[in-house]
Amino acid sequence: MISSDATISVRKDGAVWSITLDRPEKRNALNTSMIDVLTDIFAEASQSDCRMICLKSSHANVFCAGADVDELRADRSSLMQLLESLARLLAEMNAAKPIIATLLEGKAYGAGGVLVGMSDLVIASDTSEIAFTEIEMGMYPIFVHTALADRIPTARLFQLCVTGEKLSSEAARQLGLVADVIPAPKFAQSASDRIAWYEDRLPALLMGKLWRRADQNSPLCGKLNAAIPAFVEHLEQIIGEA
Repeated sequence: MISSDATISVRKDGAVWSITLDRPEKRNALNTSMIDVLTDIFAEASQSDCRMICLKSSHANVFCAGADVDELRADRSSLMQLLESLARLLAEMNAAKPIIATLLEGKAYGAGGVLVGMSDLVIASDTSEIAFTEIEMGMYPIFVHTALADRIPTARLFQLCVTGEKLSSEAARQLGLVADVIPAPKFAQSASDRIAWYEDRLPALLMGKLWRRADQNSPLCGKLNAAIPAFVEHLEQIIGEA
């Protein structure tokens, strides 16, 4: 059974489910409750007849600002809970049976960028942006690196993590994170048309997903859980020096 959270809505339309992030006052920053709801949705979808999940934001100017900073800077117990929940979510997305198609409008930073990176298909507006900006706080994004190591070449991933470079949708397409780039004024209709095009080819997409997964080196969940202690120690050091 899917947990409830007013900041996330899910619509089931046959084999296609739509998930909408709706926490505009926090720029869709992910707290533990939101992460757990997303995990439940992906887990249920994998056990159902769902064959495609469309992930999007309710507001065009921002997709997701990353993890909720208030919980990152809370006590160690809250921090550990957030990281463990995030590890479960990313592992669930990585193992999900349906195609994950993200409609990207606006900024996707930190964990928001990881949601994009964990997707099978990303349809982005030409004004959208992806960045891993933890370095601006003096912190290396260990979770980002761990989660995306199988999706982005190592040297390029390291550059993104240590510079906080903001990737345009076209640059993200060239890197392999984005499939389609659509002009912002036409995004709603054109993205819907593109999703319909992919829906007509779902058997091929699902076969491709299985084939790509066979190339992964080791289960993501174990790698993320192993990264948690290093992340916590690193973040506490940064906070202590602030």
